[in-house]
Formats: sequence, structure tokens, C-alpha cells
Amino acid sequence: MYLFGQTQRLPEKYQWEGALRFETDLPLIFAWERSAEQSGAVGFGTALRCEALRAEDVPQVLSRASGPFEIEWGGSVPCPYGPWFGGLAFDTRQTSVDWKGFSKTAWNIPELLFWRGPTGCFVSQLGVRRPSALRIPPQPASVTAGQREAKAHLELVEDHNDWTRRVKIATQSIAREDLIKVVVARAIDVAQDVEFDPLRLFEALRSEAPTSTLFLIRSAEGDCFLGASPETLLRVRGRTLETEAIAATATSREAAVSLYRDKERREQEWVSVGIREALEKFTDGLEIDSNPSLLELKGMSHLKSKVRAMIRSDANLSDILLRLHPTPAVGGLPKEAALDFIAHHEGFDRGWYAGAVGWLGPGSADLSVAIRSALVRGRQARLFVGAGIVSGSLPEDEWAETRVKSEVMLRAFRGAQQSRRPRAGADAA
Repeated sequence: MYLFGQTQRLPEKYQWEGALRFETDLPLIFAWERSAEQSGAVGFGTALRCEALRAEDVPQVLSRASGPFEIEWGGSVPCPYGPWFGGLAFDTRQTSVDWKGFSKTAWNIPELLFWRGPTGCFVSQLGVRRPSALRIPPQPASVTAGQREAKAHLELVEDHNDWTRRVKIATQSIAREDLIKVVVARAIDVAQDVEFDPLRLFEALRSEAPTSTLFLIRSAEGDCFLGASPETLLRVRGRTLETEAIAATATSREAAVSLYRDKERREQEWVSVGIREALEKFTDGLEIDSNPSLLELKGMSHLKSKVRAMIRSDANLSDILLRLHPTPAVGGLPKEAALDFIAHHEGFDRGWYAGAVGWLGPGSADLSVAIRSALVRGRQARLFVGAGIVSGSLPEDEWAETRVKSEVMLRAFRGAQQSRRPRAGADAA
């Protein structure tokens, strides 16, 4: 299908921080933001959508979203990111009612796109018909503390005994050499006595994870999957490919010593090995940092090796993505054995947790690993955290690691706690 697009630069008085709350009749469908690079995009309405409801349809959908696509752009300002925004599930073989509204993979071209880059902020209108004059919605009022009357009560539920059991099963599988590494995840159920506001959660994440990639995907039912990912899955511009091998975790004060112990180095090295094996057939001149650096985040640090390569002329972006995802940083090694272990022992469907989120375009991509994330539905939310298990892993140590990782989202939930003013009629009774 052929689309038309029109872009206009926003006046300097517009503040990007309010982009989530522009006044428009169109529903918010996604947000993507990387503050450290002054890049971001917020989309409203759907001009075009492609999705896969069955696992066998995933390659075709990804090929469409990353293949040639015609848009006739009006004006002389830069073209935005994308045009497709969305994500991919962790394991497309799995299905659960918990993720109703989130397909195996789903990508949208928005009707109205607010976006920013190093040269400023812009608004783009897209559709199957040539757009008329673009009307810029008014700048929204910021959400202030004065609009919050009291904090809502927040409740957490997590299962320590189940975690211990599953980590022991994982280490036994590794001892039998069925696995080299596997990432075991757990869920933390969160509830409060009023509905969560996903936009406030997203805004709270700006201060909690200023160097991470923030994302929010809204389903047609209104559920939201959001988070703050520190990990790039795939960045492609032309023939240049970038990704990174991230693993091992320590609190910041321990990082200088503990992250370079044998267990942590092995955990990170296996991620590098898995990425190399996935990309070698598609690339030339693959380079992986031999000495990992520290990735320092708020309250924790990881080991990171940058990966760079040139994509071969006959390689397909969708094939690269499906070969790379999920990396050993969120799955394990051997890949298929780790996925089978997770599906059999984890006890819940990860859905889009540890999947891929971001944007795709013709021969281009910017995708993050969907970790440090939560699925929000009304008054209920489910947070997801995981830890890489290798030989020598201990359940209590890995539990402590997931506790540290969970604090990113938990601080955002606490910061976004709210009560609502009673409305007239039955709601005020």
C-alpha cells in the first residue's frame, strides 16, 4: 500500500517531555525514547498495521516491516524514524491469555507521529490519502504534584521458594551438560487500589533510567507493556550493524571487583559467543570487544562488549533479526535447548518480556531487548526480571540480582503512585 506523509518542525517552545500528552482524538499506541541521544518518537492512531497471530507468519511480517516501502513525503524537513513501530515476542511458540492483544509480532505506522532528533522536534502526519494542512495540537500542560491528592496503596507478590526450585533445576541441567547457560526469569505481581496510569509510569522512568531506552506499547484493549531497557538488540543503518553483549550484574559499589570474577566473565563471554554464531553467516568483518567494559546504571552495573559488523549484500534484515533473537543474554546456550527449558520450567509465558521493541524501516532498525519491563492492566501489573544461570550460580545470589534489577520499575511505580479525585454521580458515592 502507498502512503503519504507530511512533516513539520515544532516551534522551539514545545517541550519534548510533554509529547505523551498532546491533545489529539487519536489513541496513543506507542512511545520510544532515548534521552542520551536526544531521540524519541510518540505515535497516535494507526495508519497501517501488520501483525502475526501465528508463529509461522512471523518471518513474513518482519520481512514486510523491514523491506521496501513507499511513502511520498511533503516538505523538505527530515523523514522520521520507522515508519513501523512495534515489537516481537520472546518465544513466538508460546501463547497465553495474559498477553491478549499482543500478537507474536505487531508493527504500526501511526497516523500522527511526534518525534525528535539532534536537530529538533517534529510532527508527522501519515495516511493512505494525501494529508491536508497539518494542524499542530496545543502543547499540553505538564502533570504536577498538585494534581495528585494522595498516594495509592501498592502491594507486591513474589515467590521465593519457586525461584529457588527453578534455579536448582537449571544448575542441574548445566551439570548434566544439557545447557551451558540459561536465563531464568520470574514475575512480580503488583496491585494498587486505583488504576495505574502508564503515562505517569513512563514519565517516572525518565528519572529512574536516564541512560536507558524507554518504551511503551499499548494494545487495542488498552493494556500497556512498558519499560526501560539498557540493552540494544539490533541497530542497522544501511550495511552497518551494531549490537552488544551484556551480562553479569552487580551493585555499583561492588562492580569494580565482582564483575570480573570467573563466573561473571564466563556468563558474559557466552553471550558474545552466541551473538557471533548468530551473525557470522550474515556479516563481514564482525568485531566484538575482547575486553568488556562496565555499563554503569542507576544502582547496578553490567559487563558489556560492543559488536560491529558490515551486513553482506545478500543478507535480509528480517533473517538477521530472527537468527539473533533471543540472544544468550535473555535466553541461553544452546539456544533451542534453553528456549525449551524456559518454556517447560518457567511457569508463565514471557510474552513480549525479553522480546524486541523499537522501530523497523527499509533496511534499517533500532531495536532494544524488552527487559526491565512490566505489563500493566487496570489496577494490576506484572513486572519481569531474570538472571543468567551458569555453572556455580547460587539461588540466593541470583535472587538478590533480580531484586536489584526490579528496583528500576518498582521505583517508577512508587513515583507514579496516585489517587483519583472522585467524579460526580456513582463514582463519588
